Amino acid sequence: PTLTTLFFHQTFQTLTYLGGLMRARTIRNALIICPVSVIRTWEREGETILRQSCVPKINICVVSSDVKKHRRAHILQDALHCSKKRPHLVITSYGLVSNSPLDFVSQERGVDVGGAW
Repeated sequence: PTLTTLFFHQTFQTLTYLGGLMRARTIRNALIICPVSVIRTWEREGETILRQSCVPKINICVVSSDVKKHRRAHILQDALHCSKKRPHLVITSYGLVSNSPLDFVSQERGVDVGGAW
């Protein structure tokens, strides 16, 4: 198998698994952390696999360094507090998470986010 084939199988398996959990309302959000070079591939595959097959009402968001920090915070907080009826998939890069880890947790006091993502 080629590297492209292996990557497609990884994204397909991951997204169908997450889609099944979202469809069953077991989870309401998911965070994909990947290299910058494949962010748009994950987004495209998410649209195809999740929206068309598993969870038509899913909100798929890319959070990258070209998104202003205020907007990133808004997207992430929306995803952390979304409804199981309208789940969220957030796709971001390793660099963004390692440079701004606190952006990926709830900003509300007293909220247990241990299992949020």
